[in-house]
Amino acid sequence: MTFCNISENFFIFFKVDAKLSHCISSFKNIIQKRFIKKALQQLLLLALRLIFYYNS
Repeated sequence: MTFCNISENFFIFFKVDAKLSHCISSFKNIIQKRFIKKALQQLLLLALRLIFYYNS
């Protein structure tokens, strides 16, 4: 193993690692957006129920 080989392998590993972390962060963003969307839907349903409850 020469120094060149080691640095090349490290560079490849670093590139793969960067791609993986990017994928993970975008996956987290998708999960958070879905969670927020669901929470907002639940709040909206609750508000509608309260409105109907008070109107009746």
